[in-house]
Amino acid sequence: MKPIRTIIIVIAIIAVLGAGFFFLLKMEPSEEEEAEPSYTSSPTINIYKTEKENITQIKITIEGESYTVAKTDDDRWVVNNDPSIKISQSKADTLAYECSSITVKQLVAEAVTDFTPYGLSEPYAKVEISLSDGTGQNVLIGSKTADGSLRYIMLEGEDKVYAKSASGSESLALKLEKLRDASLYSVSEEELTGISIEKQGSNKIVLAKEEQPTQEGEEPVYLWKMKSPLVKDVNEYNLNENVIQKIISLSFDSVAADNAQDLQAYGLDSPYATYSVSDQETTYAIYVGNETDGSRYIKTTDSPAVYLVESSKLDFLNVGYIQLVDKLIHLENIEDVNGVTVHSANANYELQIEGSGENAGYKINGTPLSEDDFKVAYQYVLGISLDDFVIAGTQPTGEPECTFTYHKKDGSDSVVSFYNWDERNYLVLVNGEGNLLCRKKQVTSVLEHLSQAISN
Repeated sequence: MKPIRTIIIVIAIIAVLGAGFFFLLKMEPSEEEEAEPSYTSSPTINIYKTEKENITQIKITIEGESYTVAKTDDDRWVVNNDPSIKISQSKADTLAYECSSITVKQLVAEAVTDFTPYGLSEPYAKVEISLSDGTGQNVLIGSKTADGSLRYIMLEGEDKVYAKSASGSESLALKLEKLRDASLYSVSEEELTGISIEKQGSNKIVLAKEEQPTQEGEEPVYLWKMKSPLVKDVNEYNLNENVIQKIISLSFDSVAADNAQDLQAYGLDSPYATYSVSDQETTYAIYVGNETDGSRYIKTTDSPAVYLVESSKLDFLNVGYIQLVDKLIHLENIEDVNGVTVHSANANYELQIEGSGENAGYKINGTPLSEDDFKVAYQYVLGISLDDFVIAGTQPTGEPECTFTYHKKDGSDSVVSFYNWDERNYLVLVNGEGNLLCRKKQVTSVLEHLSQAISN
């Protein structure tokens, strides 16, 4: 059996070698199949090189439009000698780097006299590089190769044609849109101190981040407050999700005009909306104009340019003031207080929490209550909700008809004061400020419930 097995293995090896030899013969290209010209190629061929620092100006003409980016005395790049056109300095530096060392994939042809087949008689783009010594180099970029992966390229005045990757050609002949800084302002979430939003037909919203009182040695604490139309603490989660994150990340999508002369044409003479963002040093004001094809015209006050922004990016303008606050007049977590004093002309109630955790005791006017009954009473006190508001800055007269004073564990108090406003409403101040109205019957209901809680 062993000789037969050896013979079978040998026959198999011969068959494999024969098949391989036949495959090589069939795949060897014939002279007729070598009709496609072969280019002289290498991983990269450098056709122009200088130091990036030598470049003082780059003029790019692409698809019939031209712009010039030049370096100023303070080493900044400026487009068309107009500082109001915002460009990214890092992108301009990258463009200068691309122009300082131009590489290609292939040498296509030499001694060329007719550049038409390569799209170089009327180039797709022209890049004019100027150096600090007064010299320079012009680069012509032509049409794409058949498969679209390369573009023909040459140095003006020479007779050699090369092929450069299409993406590399586009990085060299960069369109102005790609060079722009699309941000409208520069402010981070941490730096943000103020926001205002005003839309036609809606109340103006004014928000401010304010430092809160802390104990000596403690880190500063900042909270957002609404200053108009309500004077009230803000629901910071809603504010962050619906407004802040969208405002700080806003960028424009395209430029409608670099130097707009007729603002009426964009609806910016009487804006659909305006908003502002502030940090410690600067306030950026933005006008929002007409809508066109799913975008709106937008303009900052510090620039003559008009931009287009997708309307969906501006949905923070549609947020109502009531969405940014809790409807309850005032919130104090029961875990943060030792008790509440409810004082009115006809009755006084002391809600007390003694101890903590499982050992906590609960009383109203000295009457012990179960934890559940006490928390229900506490929720009644917290449950006063706003019904309306008056003009911010309106001051009440006389003494409050009722006060809720929350005694906090940190030693401070929060005082909610109810002043007579009209037959139906109280004007409510929280720690001396506010412009909120609540129904008088809500306060009456709280007093009645506290009376029942200690009489049961």
